[in-house]
Amino acid sequence: MKEQKKLGKRIKELRENQKLTRHELSLISMVNYTTLMNIENGKTNPKVETLYRLSVFLDVKMKELFNYE
Repeated sequence: MKEQKKLGKRIKELRENQKLTRHELSLISMVNYTTLMNIENGKTNPKVETLYRLSVFLDVKMKELFNYE
């Protein structure tokens, strides 16, 4: 599986663990909804700034976003 897909799946898993909808996470993190959707679907490589925002609002360290082994 491509790294993009693994990362997207992990972010989705973390979001769902927090019981957040994609829309809610988009609003609180100020990450565009379409961008978040594309990240979760493995269709884009997110910027470091975007990953940082998501990690803050998912309440995890950035390295945990990549813990998908």
